[in-house]
Amino acid sequence: MILFHGSLSTLVTAAAFPEPPTTNDVVAAIRKALQKLIYATNSGQASAEPDSQMDCGTQEQKRWHAPVLKGHFLLQQMEAMGTGTGAVSGKPRCISESEFVAFPDDLEKWGYSFTEWDNHYDFDVSVPLRKALEGLGVSSKTKLEGGPNRAYLWDHENEKSIRGTLYRPTRARFLMVINPRDGVILSLSSYAPWHMAQQQVPPVTVLPKLKAYSDITFLQWYGSHGSDNREAAQNIKFVFQTPIENADTKAIITQALFKAGKELRPWPGVTFSMHTDEGKALLGSPNGAGVAFMLIQHQQQLGRKTIARVTVFQDDGAKQPRPPSMVFHVTDAPTHNE
Repeated sequence: MILFHGSLSTLVTAAAFPEPPTTNDVVAAIRKALQKLIYATNSGQASAEPDSQMDCGTQEQKRWHAPVLKGHFLLQQMEAMGTGTGAVSGKPRCISESEFVAFPDDLEKWGYSFTEWDNHYDFDVSVPLRKALEGLGVSSKTKLEGGPNRAYLWDHENEKSIRGTLYRPTRARFLMVINPRDGVILSLSSYAPWHMAQQQVPPVTVLPKLKAYSDITFLQWYGSHGSDNREAAQNIKFVFQTPIENADTKAIITQALFKAGKELRPWPGVTFSMHTDEGKALLGSPNGAGVAFMLIQHQQQLGRKTIARVTVFQDDGAKQPRPPSMVFHVTDAPTHNE
């Protein structure tokens, strides 16, 4: 969970995104807590009361400001050291470490089943990312082509009884391609428990504790390195979100490109530094925040990582128009003198 200490005692769910609540719900819930936290810990920000700054401007300006604010906060948390309320340069670490670190035990405990997916995709038609992968200098060869990319599908399809509570299957589904050698995660499809639970008849009302994109993706990434090579998991370099289906994320991408005077285009696309509002907004989007939470809540396993930039692009699929994709560039977090 996210726990704001001292006067900021608001409690907010720290599930990965896309997860409930929606971006607007998250912003509404964390606005009061985050705005004071962020403004108080950044001497370069204006000294005016944050509430008045939040409430001024047009609706469009407010919609843009929200993901920028969230992205700024997530960047701070990625660069913070330690757990709980540890601080770096006055920036508090407010997001605790995740309890989900055991692969595959945690996934199996909470009702997820695994299927290898290597025979069901390629990088030319079904997942047309060959040009992007080669542009980043990483392998574009599947397992069938003798490459290091492996495809994994996790379905939430098993009923479980844990400590007297019955957890029905939600039919959630997470499909990803992992390249542990080159440090690449391709998130291809994420249908989270909260979303799929509503589609069941009758709807599933009790969700598994393990339900966040950030935790499930981390577990597969971590497990891909083998029990005797866990330190290699710190070699994470690129996290793809492709294709983007979330409407809120699409709107943020459109606005970021418009503000930069750019258009969505094939690889190499458009790259935004995290020093820009556009970069922060994309990080604060539903798809971007899930990547940030994965890095923030698994520092003990991944090391202190941050996101330096994000590239927005269209894949090379034949059917037009192509939806947007994003790749987040992961680096070691800067070292601060304490």
